[in-house]
Amino acid sequence: MKLEKFCLHNNKSLVWYAHSKGASHVHDFFIGPWRGVLNYFVLDNWQLCYNLLLSTNYTTCGAIMAFDRVRKAGWNTYYAGNMWWAKCSHVNRLTRLEKIDQKDRYQAELYVTSEPAVGHFNCHFINLNIPISFNKQTANCTTNQPMFWARW
Repeated sequence: MKLEKFCLHNNKSLVWYAHSKGASHVHDFFIGPWRGVLNYFVLDNWQLCYNLLLSTNYTTCGAIMAFDRVRKAGWNTYYAGNMWWAKCSHVNRLTRLEKIDQKDRYQAELYVTSEPAVGHFNCHFINLNIPISFNKQTANCTTNQPMFWARW
């Protein structure tokens, strides 16, 4: 909710959100590589998303974009792992977090991509059903990479 409050007063700013991915699944072999991809694109190389959002019409940027059925919510586009950058102008158009079902933990993951007809940029595609392979030497996040433009 502090993120929303910040954005209300800073409409032209950018914000990032980082979920504590894997905190409750410390020994899950899948979580380490997953967190590695998210950290690499969203935090370690923050300039990638930051510069992309400043120079394009995209409103969010993250890694591991998924299009999936999420429990009661139906089909959704979301950043699997819930780490992303967003324009405050985009955050200000979203349904307020206090109005989202707090008992359904998946709703938080759908939050930033819930606004229809906006651009969500995906830095890294993976298949969530197989072990993650990731090479930092060849990884990049540019507009020359495959993009995902979400529209409902």
